[in-house]
Amino acid sequence: MDGDSGQTLKVRLMTNPAGSDAELNGVIEQAVSLVLGGDLFAAQNVIEEAESAQIVVDRYSGVIKLLYRDHKDVAGMLTLGALGVAFCLREARSHENSSDESRSLLDAAKRMSFNIAANCWPGWNDEGVEISDDHIRTGLGFARLSRRLVEELELDGDQVGNGYWIVGALQLSLGEFDAALAALADSKAAFGQLSDPAQALMADAYIALTKRLDPASESNDEELKSAVQTLRGLDNEDATFFVDQVETARAVFQLRLR
Repeated sequence: MDGDSGQTLKVRLMTNPAGSDAELNGVIEQAVSLVLGGDLFAAQNVIEEAESAQIVVDRYSGVIKLLYRDHKDVAGMLTLGALGVAFCLREARSHENSSDESRSLLDAAKRMSFNIAANCWPGWNDEGVEISDDHIRTGLGFARLSRRLVEELELDGDQVGNGYWIVGALQLSLGEFDAALAALADSKAAFGQLSDPAQALMADAYIALTKRLDPASESNDEELKSAVQTLRGLDNEDATFFVDQVETARAVFQLRLR
């Protein structure tokens, strides 16, 4: 499922590469094998040897996805992902005379950066994935880039909300509570412009969770319980998912931030 919609926090913006034919899959698998074997620049050459920038973007997206999902290789995903994002930005600047092409490549950089950042969030509690603080810090850099690209592309609505949410979520992971609260408040404000209240209430629940986890805060369980209960009260699929997500994150961070 593509992009920055109301469902994106479920799937961490994991896109399925366009044109998933045998040739594309073969290149993706070859590049993954090279990354796992420690030959990063050979993987880069395989990926970037293509007739169009869009094919390269699809290849990078597919390799990033498989490194995380199938191989649980967060470090490899980050390193390869940096090359992918750099490719998108470089190509976008070289196509500035073609506004549509440049915008498409900047949008690809935004999506790719968000994917990578979201995969550095321990709060998903994905089985078999080990995420270090260094991974989170690197992911935060991708998150900030994705948010800046949202601004550069003059996007709005849930894209703005998601951009701030991932920044705040990663700051929470590092115990940077004040910064996380500020980013999550911006996320809530952006989501509040949408007709569906689920994402704004989700952001509100994360604000309550951040306060609860902050040793310097006087917040207690009641604020978090109230936020979760309000979200649950929407009684729809998105709200149910977000409640489960918040409760999973709470369990993760109660151990991680001790």
